[in-house]
Amino acid sequence: MPDNAENAGNQSADAGPAVAVVSYDERLLARIAAGDRGQPLTELYRRYEYRLYALGLSLFEDAGLAAELVQATFVRLRQVAGEFDPAAQAARDFLFGLAKQTAVDIAREPSTRMPASGRGRAGEAA
Repeated sequence: MPDNAENAGNQSADAGPAVAVVSYDERLLARIAAGDRGQPLTELYRRYEYRLYALGLSLFEDAGLAAELVQATFVRLRQVAGEFDPAAQAARDFLFGLAKQTAVDIAREPSTRMPASGRGRAGEAA
């Protein structure tokens, strides 16, 4: 009997690395990649909007640009969800990597927002 219990323990330990554990977020990403843009996208948005917004605030120090980062990240996610590889990275890392790429793009784009001084771009009067 001890051999069976010992073998059972070894089997589960050996089976552990071979069995892929798929997180809830990874399942949501897989559904988005498969074309389901409804509930999975809404749920990922709900789960990550505040964290991505906080990232945007820390990068831009601007609430409007932080909100733009959240929106643009999820628009991009719809386009590239099929590139997610759960064997290569966690869903959270994929999403934050996407947000950082999006932040670089936002930083490079000329802003259409009115500066706080009430003047247009390049110092022109509004």
